[in-house]
Amino acid sequence: MHSIAQIRDDRAALDRRLLFSGATFTTAQRAFMARSLLQHDLEGLDPETRAYLAVQAFEQYMLAGEDSLHWVFALMDWQPDGADMTSSLVARIDRVAIGSDKYQESGLIARLQSMTDEGFGTAIKVPPGVAMPDEVEHHEEFLHHWRAGLLRIANGRLADERAMVRAFNKAKHGLLALFDPAAADGPTVDLITSRDYTEIPVAMGRARVRALPLDIRRRVEWTLQIQAVLQGILTVVLGAQFGLWVPTPDWVKEVVATSVWYEEVPGAAGE
Repeated sequence: MHSIAQIRDDRAALDRRLLFSGATFTTAQRAFMARSLLQHDLEGLDPETRAYLAVQAFEQYMLAGEDSLHWVFALMDWQPDGADMTSSLVARIDRVAIGSDKYQESGLIARLQSMTDEGFGTAIKVPPGVAMPDEVEHHEEFLHHWRAGLLRIANGRLADERAMVRAFNKAKHGLLALFDPAAADGPTVDLITSRDYTEIPVAMGRARVRALPLDIRRRVEWTLQIQAVLQGILTVVLGAQFGLWVPTPDWVKEVVATSVWYEEVPGAAGE
């Protein structure tokens, strides 16, 4: 049977590995999948094929927002010096369910709005005045940009009674997706959903995913921005808590050099 000290050592190693994987692999994998959508000749594709990619770009965009909120909820719950696995980062990540119980976006919004930037940093385990090595690139006001971007994501997900979130949940399984190649503003996939089918006519929520090349590129760009900033969050937490600093990867440098910052990314539930 493990002693408390052994459990702490074991779980610290696992938490460190989880953060390292997030900073070096999972965010990069999400970015890779989003960028792969741009390997096609979007202008040369038929409307149906382009609509397939538009739905995939929408899904990657929504996933990026969920990734960020999931990690932030877990980091806020995490107890780095806890004595057992229940307070470990692994356990916190495993138990977060966005939108349920204490993991509701409204609660996160209230909490973020009540915090200073430094208070937000402390909540996600980034101590004040943390010193980063030169190989870790970061915005001068990184805590402010992180907090502002998270607020935009959380607020966006609540819009129209979470219609885009509910549409996304159906889109993941290819359900309730109606393709309209002759829509007035361009070929469009309507992702429909309703909370109440007892009243006629049924009030349907609708997430409109337009399938023009511009729309696909734009959602891919937003996805990359969100993932790039999440990579920065995990890098700083990993370095601050474990002294292990991951150099900023090339894909993040490219995103930062060519895109607006996270603060200006629309919430991950629509424009």
